[in-house]
Amino acid sequence: MGRPKALLDIGGRPALERILEACREAGLAPPIVVLGAAAEAILAAVSLDPGLVVIHEGWQDGRSSSLQAGLRRIPGGEDFLVYPVDHPFVLPTTLRCLVRAMHTAPPGTLVLAPVHAGRRGHPILCAAGLRSEIERLAPDAPLRDVVRREGARVVAVEVGDAGVLQDLDTPEDYARALGARKAGKGTFAL
Repeated sequence: MGRPKALLDIGGRPALERILEACREAGLAPPIVVLGAAAEAILAAVSLDPGLVVIHEGWQDGRSSSLQAGLRRIPGGEDFLVYPVDHPFVLPTTLRCLVRAMHTAPPGTLVLAPVHAGRRGHPILCAAGLRSEIERLAPDAPLRDVVRREGARVVAVEVGDAGVLQDLDTPEDYARALGARKAGKGTFAL
């Protein structure tokens, strides 16, 4: 992206702030925010409860290392949401839908993934039983190595929220998402 994704301006607010608001509106437990690169700038721009922030000095080792740093702060036995900061358009109703789906998912379900228009998106809700596998990942191994392994029980949850697919990885992605918003396209709200 060339700048911290957490600080991308989304309707006059940083992307991370919008994500935290969606989590609050959905009634989720306070999130653990893992910061690495640009941690100081993010802390200066976004009001965060210091008890819920993990400064991950080893962030350059890989994305899974950041996820592992966050998992160390979550009590064992709890399901957890993996919510990348580059998906700031997800609606609170989608988060509530994932939580409800976990309560009714078939036994052995490890992951609930939102699906919109036939495509899987983010965030994903992981059962507590997946934690040990994630903790064993190499720091630079992608989470998909666990989620997509043979025998992993992934349940697709259909949602009417295009925000689960709007991944802001590049300046072009960002411009396209904001352009769609101005044009009134998509189901996300700002």
